[in-house]
Amino acid sequence: MVWLTVIDHLPEAGGGVEAVFSPCRACVGVVLATALALTAAELTGGEFVDEQIRMLRPGPTDPGRFVAATRLAPPPDDDFALGCERYLRQFPALNGWPRRRSMR
Repeated sequence: MVWLTVIDHLPEAGGGVEAVFSPCRACVGVVLATALALTAAELTGGEFVDEQIRMLRPGPTDPGRFVAATRLAPPPDDDFALGCERYLRQFPALNGWPRRRSMR
C-alpha cells in the first residue's frame, strides 16, 4: 500500500505542487512508492526528494540519475516481492529495513 498526499501551496507560500508518496513499511510498499515518486518527478520535470527513507545519502534529485544509480538487473526467476526486497538490500544505509518483504 502507498498513500498519496498532494499539496498545492498558495502563491504567498512559494507556490508549486508537491506529491508525497508514503509507503507501508514493507519492501514492496517502499519500492512501489519510490517508483511512483520517480515517475511523477520524471513526467512533470520535477525533483525526486528522498528525505524520509534516504536510500542514498546524499541522493541525486534528478529522477533519471537516481534510476541509473540504483538500477539492478532482474534475474529471470524473481517474483515481484523478492525483487523489491533485493532492490532495497543494495542500500547499506537502510541496515536491512524494512524487515518484511510484503504485507501478505
